[in-house]
Parts: sequence; C-alpha cells; structure tokens
Amino acid sequence: MRSRNIMVVALGGTALLAGCSGGPQFNSLAQKFQMMAPAKEKLAEAKSTSAPSDPYQAALRSAYLGYADYEYSRMQDYTDTIFHSEKAIAAAGGRQVQPQAIGDRMLPASDVGRLTAARERLTTALAAGAPSIAPGPAARAVASFDCWMEQQEENIQPDDIAACEKTFQQAMAELDAAMAKKPEPVAVLPPVVTVDADVLFAFDKAEIRPEFASELDEVAEIIKANPGKKLEIQGHTDSVGSETYNQGLSERRAKAAVEYLVSKGVRADRMTAKGYGESRPVASNDTDAGRALNRRVEIHTQ
Repeated sequence: MRSRNIMVVALGGTALLAGCSGGPQFNSLAQKFQMMAPAKEKLAEAKSTSAPSDPYQAALRSAYLGYADYEYSRMQDYTDTIFHSEKAIAAAGGRQVQPQAIGDRMLPASDVGRLTAARERLTTALAAGAPSIAPGPAARAVASFDCWMEQQEENIQPDDIAACEKTFQQAMAELDAAMAKKPEPVAVLPPVVTVDADVLFAFDKAEIRPEFASELDEVAEIIKANPGKKLEIQGHTDSVGSETYNQGLSERRAKAAVEYLVSKGVRADRMTAKGYGESRPVASNDTDAGRALNRRVEIHTQ
C-alpha cells in the first residue's frame, strides 16, 4: 500500500477525498490516476485466471489477488495493484513465484537486516519442499513477505507494516511446525500379495464376501500409497472340475477383485485382471491342504 496523502478538493460544496500514491511520489493527481486504468485492467486479468490444480500455486494466486484487490479498491495504490496482480497471474500460470528480492525496494537501512534474515528463512523453507509439505502456509508466507517489503519501503503506516509482518511470521510458524513433523512411513508394496480365495469367495462363486473384504481393504491402502506401481490381479484355482470351468472361474474372481479395489479408490488404469485357472499351482493338488493353497488371488506389481 502506498502512502495516502489526503487532498480535499471542493466540488460544488462536496469534499472529494483522494489518496495520493506514496513510494516514488506522484507530482499530481493526474499523474497518479494515469495508472488507474492499467491497474484496473491488470487486476481484471488476474481475476479472470482460473485457480491451478496445484494447491501451492492456487494458494499463491488467491493470496496475491487479495492484496491486489485491496490496493486497488481501498488504497488506490495502482502501482502495487499491478505488482500483486502480475504475481497472481504468474501463480495461476504455474510459473515459479519467488519472494521479492531485497534490492528491489528502497528499504530503510535500519530494516534491511531484519527483512534479509526473514527472506533467507523463507527461501530455505521453500527449497526444502515447503510448497508440497504445507502449501497454504508456504503461499501465505511468500505473499505476505512481499506485502511487508512494500509497506516497509513506504515506511509511513506502522499498523500496515505490523499487519503484513504478523501474517508472515504466523505463516512461517505454521510452516516450521509442518516441516518439523516426520512424514508417515509409506507401506511398501511387495512384489506379490496373495489372498486366500476360500476367504474372499464362497464355494464356486466369484462375488467377494463382504464380511471378509477387509483382506482387500488393507491391500487397497498399500496400493494407493504406492501410486507409481502397475498391477496384475491374478485368479488361480485348484484342479477340481474341468480345466475350462476353472479358467472361467479364475477370470471372474480376478475381475471381481479389480472391481472391489476400484471401489476403494485404486485407479482402474493401474490394474489388469487375468485368470490362470489351474495352470499355476503352488502346491500339490493331491491333498486338501495343497488344493486350498492353489485357490488364491495374487496381486503382482509390475
């Protein structure tokens, strides 16, 4: 926000209050308001952008839009309306937005050290992954730092300086707390997960039994925690019955497992269903115990 030197102009008995821009002072109201149309146009351009899908970029866009709108509507600071609008546009376009460099503002010498330290603290957090760890606080920290820089350059509105700095410090405190937390360990998806078909399915059926679906629920969570893995869901049977029948049963069971995993949030394009019938036994089909081992669903990572 630029400084607001208040001018009172009598117009037909009505007092017109006009705020004159600070920073580099304008020589006249006419010079100041020459910036009004470009600022209005740039703000409209920023508002017309769509929020990006990335949470950090979206939060940056929102924060800078807030500052731009305030500068235009409340403070009539058209230079900084353009500054914040351009940063909102950059964020909306997915471009990298850095906190303003210390040398870009004519700062009071007594405040350079404090702002330099604050910027270094912020850029260190950004380089350490803050935008992905805590996108909201990271975006607020960047935008409020620029607000603080702007206010400190003008150096005539202590309440506004304090407000921008407070927002920055609060955002950094949230950011530091989020980054201090140790990430939850990600469950590793083994090469093969085997589920007992006798548990999942009733005899000679291909519908997953709801009371035993938790067997696949756990698998679904592990799969979702490993988004880069492609999967082949395999159905297998024992040798009881005809080979043709067992092939069909294994295919139906593999498909049922895929459909269940999709219902639990696993993307369908990550999985293929394949039945192998009785062709790949893992134990002898000569005993009940061996046949039970052969009746299975296997989830193979690729």
